[in-house]
Amino acid sequence: MIDVVIPAHIKDIDTLELCISNIKENVIDVGRVFVISRDRLTENAEWIPEKDFPFTLDDVSDIIGKHWRTCWYYQQVLKLYAQTVEEELSDSILVTD
Repeated sequence: MIDVVIPAHIKDIDTLELCISNIKENVIDVGRVFVISRDRLTENAEWIPEKDFPFTLDDVSDIIGKHWRTCWYYQQVLKLYAQTVEEELSDSILVTD
C-alpha cells in the first residue's frame, strides 16, 4: 500500500476534493490520504496540521528571505518532512500537489 500526502492551502479548496477522489480512483494500492494544511480543509482525507511541524512559514522566510517563491519553498519542506511528523505514514508515499 502507498500513502498519499497533499499539501494544501485554503485557495486550493475548489480542487482539493477532485484531487482526492481522482487519487483514490486512479492510483493503484492507495492506503491512506493525508492533507497537510493550516486548517482542516476536507473530511475525505486525514489531516496533518501545519502546527505539528517544527518550523513555520516565518522560519523559512527568515532563512531565505521574503519573495515570491517563499511559500513554494515552505511547501517543499513540508512535503519532505511529512514522514517525520506523521508517524502513521507508510514507508511508501506519493506526494502530490
